[in-house]
Amino acid sequence: MFETVVLVAIFTIVFIGLIMAGYIQYYENAPLEDIRKLLKESYIILALMELLFGLFGIISFKVEIVLQFLDWWLFYQASDKYPYIFSMDSFFPVKVIFVTLIKAIISIRTSFNIPFRSLIFPYIMSTVCILPLLFAFSYPYEDSKLAHVVWDKSNDEDILARFVKIIMSERSRNEYLVHLKIQIQRNIASLYRQNKCIRSIVSKSPLFVKNFIVSRASIEEI
Repeated sequence: MFETVVLVAIFTIVFIGLIMAGYIQYYENAPLEDIRKLLKESYIILALMELLFGLFGIISFKVEIVLQFLDWWLFYQASDKYPYIFSMDSFFPVKVIFVTLIKAIISIRTSFNIPFRSLIFPYIMSTVCILPLLFAFSYPYEDSKLAHVVWDKSNDEDILARFVKIIMSERSRNEYLVHLKIQIQRNIASLYRQNKCIRSIVSKSPLFVKNFIVSRASIEEI
């Protein structure tokens, strides 16, 4: 069960990151607000997944606090600079490397406590690599219209409040799971409708694959 939860969370975060990359790189008028929502959604999933590691006894409470602090600190550092997080005069890349090294040391040392040996590699990859990838995915090309848009930080505080609310309330957790399922379905359906290559691949897939995609992504026709 725990293996499934972790793997689904990893794939979900990576999938959202790919959607972010697609939004920015292939759509010139990609709304910055949509990108920010995807980035914040990924952050909440990552934070919840790391919280699971603590609840299942893989990492101690102190280590959990350190990981959460590093993640949230890096997010607010990014919100101060976005979308210029990797510009020449930004120290954000150094901060990413610093946080990644610390998390790598923590992850490798705590990986020996994992009862499921097949989860060691996904655990290290998720705690160390996903965060830098999310920022890389969300970084616009220099000639993109987004490169000259300033990130509105006025609503960035709500993500931490939302995370705490999900932790503290069972109702909020259930509502978030429903919201996440709907969001993933919409993203898959949107990606399918807008990408000819994906439509071609799906159309040539076996019938059970098509039926699975239709049922899971709520796509009316394939």
